[in-house]
Amino acid sequence: MAVVNVYFLNTAATTPNWFGKVQDGGSAPAGALSAFGWTVGKVAVTTPYWRGRLGATARANMATAGSYIDAATGPVQGTGNAATTAGDSFRSDNPLAGTFAAGNWNFTFGMRTGAATTVGRIRLHVWASANADGTSARKLNSTTLVGTTVTMSFTTTTYNSTVTWAAPQVVLNNEYLFTQIEWQETTAGTSNSCTAQFYQASFVTTDYVYDPATGTMGGTEGPDGASFGGLVGLLGTFAATETADDATITGGIIGTGTLAVGETPDDATMAGNVADPTAYEYIRLDGDVAADGWTNEFEETSNLYQSINETTASDDEYIQSPSVISGGLTVRLMEGSTEIASWTDAEPASTFGTVEQTLTGPQLAAIGNFSNLFLEFDDGNSNVYRGPLSNPAAGVGAPAILRYRYMKLTEGVETTTLDPAWKPSTVDLDETNLFMTMNTAGGNGCSRSITSYSTGKKFYRARMSIPHSSGGAVGLCVAAKFNLWPLGIYDSLSWGHRSSGAWWGNSGINFATSTGMGIGVDYTGTTASATTWTEVAIDFDAKLVWVRQNDGVNATLWNNISGSDPATGTSGVDWSTVAGTGPWYATVELPGTVGENQIEVDFTIEQAPSGFGAW
Repeated sequence: MAVVNVYFLNTAATTPNWFGKVQDGGSAPAGALSAFGWTVGKVAVTTPYWRGRLGATARANMATAGSYIDAATGPVQGTGNAATTAGDSFRSDNPLAGTFAAGNWNFTFGMRTGAATTVGRIRLHVWASANADGTSARKLNSTTLVGTTVTMSFTTTTYNSTVTWAAPQVVLNNEYLFTQIEWQETTAGTSNSCTAQFYQASFVTTDYVYDPATGTMGGTEGPDGASFGGLVGLLGTFAATETADDATITGGIIGTGTLAVGETPDDATMAGNVADPTAYEYIRLDGDVAADGWTNEFEETSNLYQSINETTASDDEYIQSPSVISGGLTVRLMEGSTEIASWTDAEPASTFGTVEQTLTGPQLAAIGNFSNLFLEFDDGNSNVYRGPLSNPAAGVGAPAILRYRYMKLTEGVETTTLDPAWKPSTVDLDETNLFMTMNTAGGNGCSRSITSYSTGKKFYRARMSIPHSSGGAVGLCVAAKFNLWPLGIYDSLSWGHRSSGAWWGNSGINFATSTGMGIGVDYTGTTASATTWTEVAIDFDAKLVWVRQNDGVNATLWNNISGSDPATGTSGVDWSTVAGTGPWYATVELPGTVGENQIEVDFTIEQAPSGFGAW
């Protein structure tokens, strides 16, 4: 990060655009009286404005009553280098890619006169354009920049007309920088030989952060014509005709161009940390800070980073969010608690896809400590995985690219399980916490999901291995419910849809008409097989619920009502009269004989109706 010194040169404009020349950096050129400028003579101040013909081989002598640059819509290229054909601006030799910080740009125009006394000042605009001819330019200053007035009383004295521009942040995206200039006479000259000519002019910008350098280093550069210091990214080709050591480059460098076959030895001398396209330095996750419910491919909650820091990407190793992505995956690059950059991808596809995010110049420059970088993945439901990135061994330069692969798992991934901490001693849960088995003859027992909701549309399903006519149920409960009591019978903290098809809530009140399609009953309404699921779709906002039986081949009507459809909100069972306020947990109840009855719960969204998310 450094200021940029630009010198306006007193050399002739050249084809094809015939703009004035500049020198970017280096030592200040020796002062020399420019051939171009203006012969103002004794012209009256009724026509005080003189158009710039910069790089011309002679002085312009045409004045106008109105400002030329105030009416301009952009820089205008020349058609030659005569006093009437040269361009009206100084232009950078090459397009620039980077960011100038907000702050003062200081212009100094060292002027001389051919005869005493000339009085006036420089006026200017600053433009940027992706085109070398200045077309489609955008003006960077909001109002005309007006220099201090100089009274040139001696021919051998340099008089400085200065301008300070309080510039906003300026971002250039491979754009040329133009300084469009005119002279304004403020007092008529005292001699017909009065002139205003450049002697030594320059401007100094605010701090500038370079984006990757692009393009070709010119073959006519002299020794060390291009000197780069610091962290530099190179894109492009070194010219074959460069003389020895045309480009001396020091610092941490990533080169992604081609050194031409015909280059002479040492055309590009690079010292420091240099990487070619096949030798990029990679920084990867090397630990976990917060899993926040995320797991790896084995459902483990520790050492997740080892599944996603491999050198060659493997789709068999991954980490997964604890809930379905909501609104896209958000990825953040953090330095400690400070966000450097973030990206939110669109809703992911159902197959793995590679995403690349490139840091901008300002984002890369904002990193102060590469040993304090972290990567975060946010599923949109406040579940954020965070892991530290390895410290780079060498300097990091542009381009800096974040690359990752991700997909949306639309089936087969559990977003929660039954809660092993919330069950009575009469039942057991297996190691997956998805199977509940009775261990006490004639007893009852409930278990509920770990996650709970008060709003939205959610789906889950359950099935009984052996049908039972007097107690199995699916439903909801609040946190305060006693887990040994059946759903909806002895308290007002739950409701249940029972094996008989009844809807029990509010301490045993049948709050809705029986559907005749309860858990443990198949699609024919008789006995259930091991493949028959009771599917439950719940709209928490509308307080409506739909159930049906589905064995994977055949399914009953939702709520056993023709036209009932949770996707359209049609003919749902109203449970708004049930006491208790959320958040609500998905709950299953199991009665029966020891070891012979079991409920399996599925919290994926494989069979969820449109608009309903996994529990």
